Amino acid sequence: MRGRSVRCHDERREAPVREAREALPATSPSREGTNFPGGRVVPSSAFTIVELLVVVAIIGILAGILIPTVVGARLRAKTHATKQQIDQFRVAIVAYNTKYGDFPPSSLARFGVRVNETNNGIESMVACLSTDQPGGHYIEWEEKSLCNVDEDTVSKNPTKWWFGDLQLREVMDTFGNVFVYFHHRDYAKPGAVAKYRFGEETVDCTPKKSGATGAFHNPDGFMIWSIGPNGKNDDGEEDDIGNW
Repeated sequence: MRGRSVRCHDERREAPVREAREALPATSPSREGTNFPGGRVVPSSAFTIVELLVVVAIIGILAGILIPTVVGARLRAKTHATKQQIDQFRVAIVAYNTKYGDFPPSSLARFGVRVNETNNGIESMVACLSTDQPGGHYIEWEEKSLCNVDEDTVSKNPTKWWFGDLQLREVMDTFGNVFVYFHHRDYAKPGAVAKYRFGEETVDCTPKKSGATGAFHNPDGFMIWSIGPNGKNDDGEEDDIGNW
C-alpha cells in the first residue's frame, strides 16, 4: 500500500510538467539547431538572408577600395617603365650623335629612300640606332616592343641595320602605342613627318613649345614622347610622357 501511494504521488507531481511539455509547439529548424527524435540537437550552419546581404555588401566595399588601388598601381608601373624606355633612347641617341655628328633624322628620306607618310620619325630612330656599322648597336631592343604597325618596307637598307629584312620597324611604349620622334630641324614645320598611327587612328603630331621658356623643348636636340595611358596624342602635353 505504501509503495502504491508513493507512485500515485509521483505521478500527480509529474502530470503538470508533462502537460506543459505537450503544450509547447513543435520545434522547427533554426539557427539554434535541428531537433531529432530522442532529443538530439544537430547545430545548423545555414546563413540567413540578412547575413548573406551583409557579406555581399562587405565584399562590394572591399572591391571598390582595392580595384582602383590595383589599377592605379599598374598604371604607375607602366608610366615608370615608359620613362625608363625614353631614358634608354636618349642615351643611345646621344651616343649616335657623338659618332655621326647629328641625331637620327625625322625621316629615312634623308638617306635617299622612299618612305610612306606614317611613323617616319620613330622608324628612322629605330633604323639609325640599330646600325651594324662599327660602333653601332646603340641599344638592345626588347623584341616584344618592336612592331611595324603601318606594314611598310624599303627597297634597300639605308643604315645597314642588323635586322634580317627590309621592314621599317617602330618601337612601342608599355601602353602598346608607338613613340613619336622629331629631329629639331622639323619642329617648326613637321610637314610630311607629322603623321603617326595609333591603333586604327592616324593623327598629326606637332612639337610644342615650352610654357616655361617659350621655346621648343630641347631646341637643339630632339623630342621623343609617348602618348601616355589615355592613348590619345596630346603633342607631348597632358598625360603624354616626354624627354623633357
